[in-house]
Amino acid sequence: VYLQSMDKRIFKFGQDRLINTLPTDKKEFFKSYDIVFLSRIDLATLPRSFVENLHEFVSEEGGGLVIQGDGCDLPYSLKGTALEPALPVKLTGIKGPANLSQEMFKPLDIPYFLDVTEDGQTTPVTTFDADPVENQKAWKNLPPSYELVTHVELKPSTIPLVTAFTKADGA
Repeated sequence: VYLQSMDKRIFKFGQDRLINTLPTDKKEFFKSYDIVFLSRIDLATLPRSFVENLHEFVSEEGGGLVIQGDGCDLPYSLKGTALEPALPVKLTGIKGPANLSQEMFKPLDIPYFLDVTEDGQTTPVTTFDADPVENQKAWKNLPPSYELVTHVELKPSTIPLVTAFTKADGA
């Protein structure tokens, strides 16, 4: 785990799950990692070599990349970078609709509910229960989400595993 904004003094206590710096050596990176998760990170502050190696890690080495979009920065901060082609969506906007006013005063305005797709029923990533009926119930009973990535469209080869809807959508 690499935490972008963490107190480096934490390493004085023998942390074995945290890394102090991101891997920049391509061979070591590809050998040591299988999957990378990005969430709430300022991509502009990451080493350029890491971002470029991450693209090759995904596109040529078959490494996994999970991007937890936050609706404002990710995935929009990937626009124009080496990682943009690795996204399963086309970024149709420069950034999400979030701004300070929305985050501070209206964060719970629009509840989005999640539902697993037919393709999502067949993958461990979106499976809470092996029984498809119980799995569907689990998804229906999840609390709503309030910040979702918008201003994107799926690329032709993308297989959505989960969909989001509002009560106004009629679902």
